[in-house]
Amino acid sequence: MVVISCPCALGLAPPLASLAGSGIGAQRGLLVLGGDVLETAHRLDMVVFDKTGTLTTGQPRVTHCQSYDPDLTPDDVIGLAASVEKGTRHPLSAAILTEAEHRQLTLTDVTDSATTPGLGVVAQLKKQTLHIGNEAWLAQAHIATDMTSDAVNTFIAQGQTPVYVAVDHRLVGIIAIADRPRDEAVTVIEQLKSQDLQVQLLSGDRPEVAHRLALELGIGVSKGGMTPADKVSAIEKLQRAGHCVGFIGDGINDAPALAQADIGLAMHSGTDIAMETADIVLMRDDLTDVLAALDLSRSTFNKIRQNLAWAFGYNLVCIPLAAGVLLPNFGIALSPGFAGGFMAFSSMGVVLNSLLLRWQLRERCE
Repeated sequence: MVVISCPCALGLAPPLASLAGSGIGAQRGLLVLGGDVLETAHRLDMVVFDKTGTLTTGQPRVTHCQSYDPDLTPDDVIGLAASVEKGTRHPLSAAILTEAEHRQLTLTDVTDSATTPGLGVVAQLKKQTLHIGNEAWLAQAHIATDMTSDAVNTFIAQGQTPVYVAVDHRLVGIIAIADRPRDEAVTVIEQLKSQDLQVQLLSGDRPEVAHRLALELGIGVSKGGMTPADKVSAIEKLQRAGHCVGFIGDGINDAPALAQADIGLAMHSGTDIAMETADIVLMRDDLTDVLAALDLSRSTFNKIRQNLAWAFGYNLVCIPLAAGVLLPNFGIALSPGFAGGFMAFSSMGVVLNSLLLRWQLRERCE
């Protein structure tokens, strides 16, 4: 009995399947950053997306700039904003910097720059205090924005995001920025819903802009104006309701939500902190890899169950045989040599079954 028993097969069953799945994921461009990730991802029933850089291309562009100061031209407003934003990595910052480069503007070095995730940036330019960010950021600094309502409503109706520029607690301009959805976003959302997964959108952008994108992509629930803490609270609420939540994001603002979610998936084009916090990194920066990750997780978990079933079944049948259960009636007994061979075969069976995962998923992972 001691020779034929194979408890090692039980110990090998989950990690071998997970290792095989992680290797296949790496070939497919899915960097799995935890041994139990693929064992958990198959339980997801709620998938939550960030907006900018995740459902959209992450390459926004400036579409319009309006000055509210008679002494400042639109070029001046963009120059001020770009001078402050050049030390940040938000996609909207990149759009402003690209526009400043396109207009061949000269940027000025700023000091005491401080970023508040989900809101904006404040910095000192010579003796002036500059605030660049969303409406909530200016409201927090007690800067009036009432005069911009007509222009802002027009931008929002067109799916554009307004960025406010203030100097010494006085609004001087608005920069409108637009980002288009990823080409594969609609298909990914449809396939997730066809797999009975619920889909939501959480965005730091204005609620109206987030809702417009959600309608375009077929997402039923969208929430805008979310700070990083708001995203974490929203995910915690879903988890308390019994959901297993996957969150897909790409930026610094998404890192807390990626950590809170049961499974965090980060786009490779995102920030380092987002990728370090995530459980799975989509190295190809392709949303369809979300579907591939879920498929790989289900296949890996099925392989784990097969391995465990084999290991339990083997020990359940072979240990009584080695103990001589057939000897009294049938005269059948196993020699130590055969028992040792069966033990080795049991372990090899688990190894070979795990390696079959590569062959079974080859067509889907190409």
